[in-house]
Amino acid sequence: MAPIHSTNKPLPTIQATIRQSFVRAALIPFVCIELTFLLIYWLTVVLSNEQSVQVAKEFAFHDIQVHTVKAAERIEQKLASVSMLTKIFAKQTHHVFSQPNGSQPEQATNLALSPQGMLTTTQDIGGSAVFYSGHHAIGSYEQDKVRKTSALDPLMKSIYQSNPLISQIYFNTYDSYNRIFPYIDTLATYKEPIDIPSYNFYYEADLVHNPERSAVWTDAYIDPAGSGWMISSIAPVYSHSDTDKLEAVVGLDITLSILINEILNIHLGWQGYAMVVNQQGSIVAMSDRAEQDLDLKELIEHDYQQTIKQDSFKPDEFNLLHRPDTQALLIEILNSEAGVTEVSLKHDKIVSWAKLPETNWYLLYWAPSEQIEQRYSKIKAHLTQVGWLMVAGLIFFYLVFYAFIHYQSSRLGRGATKQLGIVSQLVESIGRGNYWQQKPHTHYEELDALAHSTIRMGRRLGEAYNAVAKAEYHAGHDKLTTLPNRYLMEEHLNHSIDVAKRNRQLLAVLFIDLNKFKQINDTLGHNVGDVVLKTVATRVTSKLRHSDIVARYGGDEFVAILNDMRDEQAVKVLLDHIKTTIALPIEYQDGQCQLTASIGYALYPRDGEDSQSLVIRADTEMYKQKPAKHPLNRPDDDVN
Repeated sequence: MAPIHSTNKPLPTIQATIRQSFVRAALIPFVCIELTFLLIYWLTVVLSNEQSVQVAKEFAFHDIQVHTVKAAERIEQKLASVSMLTKIFAKQTHHVFSQPNGSQPEQATNLALSPQGMLTTTQDIGGSAVFYSGHHAIGSYEQDKVRKTSALDPLMKSIYQSNPLISQIYFNTYDSYNRIFPYIDTLATYKEPIDIPSYNFYYEADLVHNPERSAVWTDAYIDPAGSGWMISSIAPVYSHSDTDKLEAVVGLDITLSILINEILNIHLGWQGYAMVVNQQGSIVAMSDRAEQDLDLKELIEHDYQQTIKQDSFKPDEFNLLHRPDTQALLIEILNSEAGVTEVSLKHDKIVSWAKLPETNWYLLYWAPSEQIEQRYSKIKAHLTQVGWLMVAGLIFFYLVFYAFIHYQSSRLGRGATKQLGIVSQLVESIGRGNYWQQKPHTHYEELDALAHSTIRMGRRLGEAYNAVAKAEYHAGHDKLTTLPNRYLMEEHLNHSIDVAKRNRQLLAVLFIDLNKFKQINDTLGHNVGDVVLKTVATRVTSKLRHSDIVARYGGDEFVAILNDMRDEQAVKVLLDHIKTTIALPIEYQDGQCQLTASIGYALYPRDGEDSQSLVIRADTEMYKQKPAKHPLNRPDDDVN
């Protein structure tokens, strides 16, 4: 990855630029204000009314509201990034589950059945932890499922490391199989079998609770793995064969303590504090000052088994909608996406809020009313001594002054908008899949930092996308020969059958078995066997057209799919060419060897109209050339 360079000269901030401009532009007008004030002050005898202070108060309200909205946008961006990663993980999990169960022998020694009938990992080997609850009987199918889904471990690790908000990543299945990263001692954590679909981090993603089948956020709950209070971004994974069957639910966990730390870092001035509540009015996270004002203590311990099967896990006193002193406030908040108002608790408070659309939560900022009253009390005392003549003079002057300031601020605003548009184009380009971006030229420190952050995010997304693409490739290709494997071959064959049926074409399937390959493997070694397999793969491929497909079926067996053949005689001619080229000497490091091949073929539609029938018929025809072996009970050749 190329480093992102920036200029050594520090860039000015937008606020500093506007402030300096205002000082230069407003200095002379303010001098005139003071002179006018001194001139007319002695004539002023009428006190100003309460509305002047109210204007100042409204300005403070507006200032708090604007900063609350900006803080909510920052939190929203972080939560949205977690949701996006959840969707990526769900898509790849669906792909892995759609593959047939296979064997992963390298992980077999890391799995064991407990006396309670639970299948768990026994040691940390750098991957995920496995917990297959004994709630359902565990047989070879379930164990193969565990080994198959180990292919998700690199992606789980990559997602976990890409976002500091994520404390753990997991998926759960309908039959109570749980895979979680980072690794935990599952046998010590889950001492008894549990029914995972009865938990909120599973059923809140089903069709009843989530008919849109999108990524959703759970309420706060106690983590059964012992990580304390959690909120989770979860997404459903439906079966590829039955689109209404919930196969699994993936989840990315954020511990409540991490979210509280994010809230504690929000400083909007006015000596206030922040809080997050959900759409039902329950407090998701709050600071210690909020606990004092609401006479609450954030829950640290909780009887998990008593509450985990409920949709809400905190008592009513944690629900602002159920508290008499905050009920009216919550009704007003839930009826608008942003706003500011006053409320009386132990002390009068100004409450500003903004909605987080990603989770439908609300960020609330509480500021003591006395802070505003103290800040403007001196202004009020002074204005009460000012007469109507001063008011008339100031009104006239401020009209001119306002026009001047408006012009200056508009000019600066246009410049800032242009710079923001540059960063916006960068984000849009990443959204279209152009993950690797160069840093644009900006004039402000904040926008320069935002561009850096956006570029880093795009590169992380690009790396995650490449990891997914690489995993998809390896799932369908043989590692030694790079040919399609049996499972990808079956997909190609089904497609070729569809094309042949639609266009009324002749399709041929060749089943190729290498004679005496086991003898070469046993006498010359597996390295020579590998050379033989790769050479045969290259030779067979060279004899086929670009439209044809050759795949390694397993061991020393290959399958070739010949599309749109002219007639059966053309198939036989090509079959003889393949036999001839396979029989040529094969050179390896210390010498050369030779072997022959037995090849059987089947024709569509004469010998079968589906992939299984054609492969079986071609296999049977191949074994007619091998009298010593019977197609229904033949020994397996050595699989290198």
